[in-house]
Amino acid sequence: MNELTISVRGAWQGEVMDPETALRLAQEAGDLREFDRVTLQLIGQVPDPSDELYRIIARTAAEQGRPPLLAAVLPPEGNFFSWAEELASLGYKLSLTGDFRSLPELRRAADLLRSLGIGPEIRLDPGDYRGADGKEVYSQLLSCRPERLFFVPGGDPEAFGAFILRVLEQWLPMWSRGEGPEVMNITDFRRRGALLPACDCAMGPYCQTQLALDRDGMAYNCVRTAEPGRQLGHFPAMSLRSILTSFARVGFLMNDCAVTKECRACTLLPICGGGCPAERQEGRSRYCREATLFITRFYRPLSWGTRLREMALGGSDTLAGCEYC
Repeated sequence: MNELTISVRGAWQGEVMDPETALRLAQEAGDLREFDRVTLQLIGQVPDPSDELYRIIARTAAEQGRPPLLAAVLPPEGNFFSWAEELASLGYKLSLTGDFRSLPELRRAADLLRSLGIGPEIRLDPGDYRGADGKEVYSQLLSCRPERLFFVPGGDPEAFGAFILRVLEQWLPMWSRGEGPEVMNITDFRRRGALLPACDCAMGPYCQTQLALDRDGMAYNCVRTAEPGRQLGHFPAMSLRSILTSFARVGFLMNDCAVTKECRACTLLPICGGGCPAERQEGRSRYCREATLFITRFYRPLSWGTRLREMALGGSDTLAGCEYC
């Protein structure tokens, strides 16, 4: 399916997109008929009682001939608990985001979403995983009874790799019994291994389906490339369609998504995809070692895992010298 997710970010600084820009955004998103599905996703923007942003977008989107889907990824703080029911009634798919310190609030927010008939989806984004025990954190998240979990890569690659491997150790036995939540980091590797597109941006690229806007309208390829020097243009001075077809965006998809010769020779490339372009150093993913460990350990218990591992060890100098494989 040809789809696009437009993420609006930046309101965790206490600022939101102005109403006029929000109106144009919802209108133009509904006009992008070249995509089978367009989602407008607001990230981190807990509404203020005087804030009309969510209502404006919902009302305008509903008036389009083919309305875009609406989503909100919110921290369980501030006015979230008083606004959640209204946001759901406006048509927003609600997800939760937080860090290690917000685990108690995430549990309370997950209970609220279930009471609204929404299966909780939690995106853990601590920024740095150093000192965190994946087993302990995963157990705490299980108490939220989520349907889906996603661990946003960040910080020291080795620390994130150790963390996600501990999560994998806890998840695998539950998965074999048909229990526990879906972990999107694992799901995406499974889907890519089956030659299916990824569902989200984990350690592999999902770039062609993403676009990010700051609250002031500055556009980027995705939320992870939202930094000086990587702007695509400014909305609404440029239309969404102009931004999507701009030289800067096409150049990013063609060049930044390219992988090194070493990567192309690796038999795990169809699964890892070369990693997130925003996390590449000298053309190679910062998480290459961690992704290798994760993939080989995950597929080892599966019926065809041994064959995959043999192919990997036999076809890649990188893996052949890896003591962890």
